[in-house]
Amino acid sequence: MLGNLILGLLSLLLGASPFLVRIRSLNEQFLLSTSNKLTGPMQYFTLVLGSIGLIICFYNLFVKKKLGALHIVIGILFVFVSFFFNQETLPRPESGAFLGGDLFFAFLIGIIMAATGAAVEYLT
Repeated sequence: MLGNLILGLLSLLLGASPFLVRIRSLNEQFLLSTSNKLTGPMQYFTLVLGSIGLIICFYNLFVKKKLGALHIVIGILFVFVSFFFNQETLPRPESGAFLGGDLFFAFLIGIIMAATGAAVEYLT
């Protein structure tokens, strides 16, 4: 049950990552610049994958299952697509950007989601 809640939180963070990094008040508070790498179709792709992960999490909580296989797929799919979206290089944190920039933060959340999905699937 707790594993599904953690996966739901990670799905929420993945879907909201392009918007969390661009919060103007936080960027002004910490004197950081905004990062706009996730725009257009990639922003919608991130939002859709996060929403699908959240729906799967709520379904698994409803039927009281511990299932992380689909979250492994979502995490690996996002990491794979963002690798090719970034001209076949790993996203690096941007200096002076909140949470390392939107692409780096979403990439990191994708890796964490895949690892957490594997832990929920095989360890519980």
